[in-house]
Amino acid sequence: MSCRRLAIAFVSGFSVMVFELIAARLMSPVVGTSTYVWTSIIGVIVAAMSLGYWAGGILADKRSRDSDVVCLLLFAALCMVCALYQQRSLLQWVASLEIDIRLQATIAACVLFAPSSFVLAALSPYLAKLQTESLTVAGRSVASLSAVNAVGSIVGTFSAGFFLFGWLGVQSVFVLLIAILVATSWLDNPGWRWRWRIGVSILFLVLIIIYIATPTPRKVSTQAVDTASAHYTIQQWVKDGKEIRGIMSGPAGVQSGVDIHQPDRLVFWYTQQLANAVERAPHKRRILMLGGGTFTLPQYLARRYPQSHIDVVEIDPGLLPIARQYFFYRDPPNVRPIFQDARVFLEQTNDRYDVVLVDVYNDGDIPSSLVTNEYAQALQRHLYDHSRIAVNMIASLQPECRPLLAAQDAPYSSIRGQGVFSLHQRYEQNNIIAIYGGNNEHKRPELFSGQTPYSDDFVPLERLRQTCQAQNK
Repeated sequence: MSCRRLAIAFVSGFSVMVFELIAARLMSPVVGTSTYVWTSIIGVIVAAMSLGYWAGGILADKRSRDSDVVCLLLFAALCMVCALYQQRSLLQWVASLEIDIRLQATIAACVLFAPSSFVLAALSPYLAKLQTESLTVAGRSVASLSAVNAVGSIVGTFSAGFFLFGWLGVQSVFVLLIAILVATSWLDNPGWRWRWRIGVSILFLVLIIIYIATPTPRKVSTQAVDTASAHYTIQQWVKDGKEIRGIMSGPAGVQSGVDIHQPDRLVFWYTQQLANAVERAPHKRRILMLGGGTFTLPQYLARRYPQSHIDVVEIDPGLLPIARQYFFYRDPPNVRPIFQDARVFLEQTNDRYDVVLVDVYNDGDIPSSLVTNEYAQALQRHLYDHSRIAVNMIASLQPECRPLLAAQDAPYSSIRGQGVFSLHQRYEQNNIIAIYGGNNEHKRPELFSGQTPYSDDFVPLERLRQTCQAQNK
């Protein structure tokens, strides 16, 4: 049994899974990270691999040559180089199309990621054919290749998700993956046409160096920053004479920002409204924030209310060093960062709070686990009778968007009654601040009376959001 073919099977499985995660990272700034996007990526790659298995099997039956494995590895690397070079322009073109986000994601995945997935999948039947020395050990040979390929997929998934993106960044991981495929091509039949292979390897190296050395044209000052769990873009621009620095995780817009010359002020309307909600709360000894972002609001509240204790639940620990480096965060002593999923935190903690601020968005998407009846009951356990809840929602009062707004409102109104709504713009999809608890002077718009929260079993947020977004295009 050939160890080198087992090594190639391992690299093949590793490459496919890392490539799939790269696809999600590259597409997130353009089409987001919703379930629709992941569905498109996974569906396209699996379809391409299915065709690759079929084509590879036919090719292996006609030609059983070690040299073909070398060519397939180099061809997969070439497809990745093409995707590396065209990714920015193609994704910008896809983003400009006035079509459904599901179709946008599918088109991008087909052009950028299907070819490499097809070629890598074609390796598997080829390796199986070459590895099988006799029919008496055919089952063992195929099983060994499949097992090693699966192990490679597992290693690729965990190494990329837990380490590589946080250490290197998505573009560097992409380049590394191409280099791994070219290096792996030398494992099989290294003496075959070695001069030609040296030339091809040098060509790949030159293409990679040119890509790395070529500056990226930018209309504004931007910087890409990767953490273990997300890809962010930091932008800087001038608005109303103020120089603003903001962070984005997708196409929905800036999630958090700071005035670089006056970092102690709040620059966005919705953060100002959340701060006003805390100001009007009768008690604010203990404040809980679900969603920390770059910690601009927690720092503002910590300075304004030094006697308050502020717990900030943020799922991405990588945002804390970003906040320190780019957004002037100074680690106030009365702020406790808690790096955990918001719903998990509510299920596990026993603490109670006077004020709860909810600003939990990944790009423009709120987690489905935070709009359900079960979430409402978990939150209720951490409230006093006098507690106030202030929630940042993204929707509008357009008829097509009201179901989305109602879904976000329902958990809070079910435990605290009707909320007070503050709207930045009445009929555009944007931030809406809702405050629950206390004697509300203004009731919410009577647009979705009787809406009950969804359950953990059924939350059609993607459908509601898509309907709302289609209206606003």
